Amino acid sequence: MVVADTLPKFILRNYERWGDEKVAMRKKEFGIWRAYTWEECHNLIKYFCLGLVSLGFGKKDRLAIVGESDPQWYWVEYAVQAAGGVSVGMFTESLPAEFKYVIDDCSARFVVARDQEQIDKILSVHDELPNLQQVIFWENSGLWNYTSPFLKSFDEVVSLGKSYEHLHTQTYEEMVAAGKGDDVAAICYTSGTSGALPKGVMIRHRNVIDTCKAWLFDTDLKELDNYFSVMAPAWIPEQLMGVTTFAVMGLTVNFAEAAETTQADMKEISPHLTGGTPRLWESVASQIQAWISDTNSLSRFLYHLLLPIGYKYSAIQDHDENPSLFWKLQYQLARLTIFRPIKDRMAFAHSKVYVSSGGKLSPDHFRFFRAFGIKLRSSYALTETGGASVWHRVDDVKPQSVGFPMSGVHLRISDGGEILLKGIGTFAGYWKNEQATAKTLRDGWVLTGDVGYTDEGCHLVVLDRLADFVELADGSRFAPALIESRLRFSPYVKEAIVIAGGNKQYVSVIINIDFETVSRWAEANKISYTTFADLSQKSAVSALIQKDIESINKELSPISKIRRFVNLHKEFDADEAELTRTRKIRRGYIESHYQNVIDVLYGDQEEIMIEADVKYRDGRVATIKTPIRVVTINVS
Repeated sequence: MVVADTLPKFILRNYERWGDEKVAMRKKEFGIWRAYTWEECHNLIKYFCLGLVSLGFGKKDRLAIVGESDPQWYWVEYAVQAAGGVSVGMFTESLPAEFKYVIDDCSARFVVARDQEQIDKILSVHDELPNLQQVIFWENSGLWNYTSPFLKSFDEVVSLGKSYEHLHTQTYEEMVAAGKGDDVAAICYTSGTSGALPKGVMIRHRNVIDTCKAWLFDTDLKELDNYFSVMAPAWIPEQLMGVTTFAVMGLTVNFAEAAETTQADMKEISPHLTGGTPRLWESVASQIQAWISDTNSLSRFLYHLLLPIGYKYSAIQDHDENPSLFWKLQYQLARLTIFRPIKDRMAFAHSKVYVSSGGKLSPDHFRFFRAFGIKLRSSYALTETGGASVWHRVDDVKPQSVGFPMSGVHLRISDGGEILLKGIGTFAGYWKNEQATAKTLRDGWVLTGDVGYTDEGCHLVVLDRLADFVELADGSRFAPALIESRLRFSPYVKEAIVIAGGNKQYVSVIINIDFETVSRWAEANKISYTTFADLSQKSAVSALIQKDIESINKELSPISKIRRFVNLHKEFDADEAELTRTRKIRRGYIESHYQNVIDVLYGDQEEIMIEADVKYRDGRVATIKTPIRVVTINVS
C-alpha cells in the first residue's frame, strides 16, 4: 500500500474508501444544499488536472487561485498538486495591482478565478503579464460575451481532461504516485503588515500534513464530521483546517451560498469544527452583545445576572478543577436559560472544536466565549511555521496564553524576548528571496518577530510584534496590541490603534467605531445622524467610547493609561493600505498617514478639520471637510 504523503494521495485514498457512499462536500446553491460525494470530488479533481496538463501545465508550474471559499477552490488546488504543480492563493479584495504583483512574482502561467469581478481585475493588468497564458473561471454569470481566447470555464477544462484521458490512461494515477512529501504544495503570501512587499512562503506537503495530524491528535473529531469553511483559502489557517484536514481526516466541508448568508447557512449545518480569525470572533462577541441590548428587559436582566456564573464555572474548569455541586447546578440553570439559546443562534450547538487562529485573541474575548460553554482554543503560528504550532490543550487553559507547543514543535525565547519556533511546519523558504529566508530562518529556527514569554506552567504568552513595542519618554515599554485587543472587546469599537513611543508623555488612541452597533444604539437613544462621519463625532458617542476606555484604564498601569482619543471619521480600509488583506493594522502607514491627527492628540487643540475624499457609486469623487473632536480623559 502506497504511503499517503501528499494531499492528492489522501484524496485518492478517501475516494477508494468511500466512493459515492459518503458526502465529501456541501455547497448552498439557490437555497438548497448541493452535496458532492467523494467520487464526484475525485473525478472533478482528476479531470481538471488532466485538462490543465493538456493545456501545457507542467511539474513545478505555479497556478494562482482567487475567489471565496468554494468547492472549486479545493478541487483546483488538489488538481494542481496532483500534476506536480504549486497552488498560489490570492485574496478577492485585492486590487488589480496586487494581483499583478503576485502573479508576476510567482511566475504563474495559469490563473483560476471565481467570477466576473476577479476576471475583470485580471484582464485590466493582463498586458503587463507576458507569462500569463490561461485564465479559467468557475462562475460564468456575466461572462457569456467575453471572447478573449485565453479565457476558459472550469467545465471546459474538465471536458478537456476527459478527452485527454482517452489517449493517456493511468496518467493521473502515475502523476499522483510520483508526488513526494517534500514537494512544495502551495505558496502563501505574507500579509505585509510591516509595509514591505508580501513574500511568497513555500509550504511542503509534509509541513501541513504533519501539522494537521499533530493538532487533530488533541481533538475528538472523527471522519466525516462537519467543518464549515468561512476563512479565505489564500490564508494559511484555512489551508490547514480546511484544505488539509479535508484530505487527511476526511471531514465533510460545507460552504455558504454567499458571505451574507454564512451565519444562517452555518446554523443549518451546526458543524463539529468551527474556526475563525480573532477579528471574526471579536465580531461574533459584538453580535451577541448587540442582540442582548436589543432584547426585552427581562432577558437583559437574566443575561447580566447569569453571565458571571459562566465566568466562574469556566475559570474552575480551566484550572483543571472539578466544580462543586453548587456551581454545577448554578451553571445548568444559566445554560438552559441563556447560554444554550445563544449557542444555538450562533450555530455552535454541536461543535466539538472551536479555534481562533491567525493572531492573538484578547483574554476578555476568550473568557467571554468560554463562559457560554463555547470551549474556544487559541492557536499561534505564522505562515512560515505551517499554520499552527502552539495551541491550548483541552485540559490546561489559561486565557492570557496561547497554550503549549504541539507535538513535533520546539519553542524557544531569545535573549531579546523574541519567540522562536522550529519543527514539523517549518517552511521551505521564501520564493525567489534567499536573503529574506536567511534573515527569518536560522539553524532551523523561525524568527517570528513576536515578543513573548513562557509562564511558570510553560504556557506561551504572546505580547506583540517586536517592531511594535513602544517606549514612552520615561523609558517604560509596553505592548500596544494588548490595549488594542481590550478596546475591541467593546461592542462599540471595531478597530483601535494605540499611539505612543518616542518623546510622547502619555498614551492616546485612534478609534474606529463599529457603525452597525453604534448606529443601532443611537437609534434606540433617539440620536439622529446622517453619515458615519457624523455619527462618529456625536458627543453622546464620544461619551459612550470614553466610558469603555475608563473601564479599561482601571486595569492598566499608570504610565499606560489612555489619556486622549479620537473617533476617526472613517473606517480603516485595506484598499487604502491601512489594513492588510487579513485585516491586520499597518501601524507604520497609519501613523504616517494620520500624522496631523496624532499631532493634535499630543497638542493643545480640542478639534481638527479633516479633508476626506468620498467616492460615490457613479464613480464621482468629492472632497468633504469634517471636524474631528479630541476627547481628554481624566486619569487619577
